[in-house]
Amino acid sequence: MAISQLSAEQHIEQANLLLENALEETQRSSADVVTHLICSNSRKSIQLYLQAYLLKHKTEPHPSGAIESLFEQCTEIDPAFDNIKIEVIQCKYEGPQVEYCLGIDQVDECLEVAKELRSLVSANQV
Repeated sequence: MAISQLSAEQHIEQANLLLENALEETQRSSADVVTHLICSNSRKSIQLYLQAYLLKHKTEPHPSGAIESLFEQCTEIDPAFDNIKIEVIQCKYEGPQVEYCLGIDQVDECLEVAKELRSLVSANQV
């Protein structure tokens, strides 16, 4: 039990750091923004938040690591996840090795999903 809780907390800490890095990148001038960094940090934070939620609820995260699979598992535990629109994430069906989005509109949408997940996972303490 303590191992799962510790692991979940570590996931959340890492996800928070990645999300903050992505948010910092958006503060650069448009000429200097590296959308690849926003995309990769946002996507990884989304995966970590979902995995943390599952670990908090003593559920083994789907081995593929695909956002869609993890999201479905979380929705089975808490229907509140249905309020988060993950359809904007183009790579949601893919594992961690998929290509990255480079358009600013696409990465902004993923960043918003990551922020919504942070709020939902933080509010759902077990």
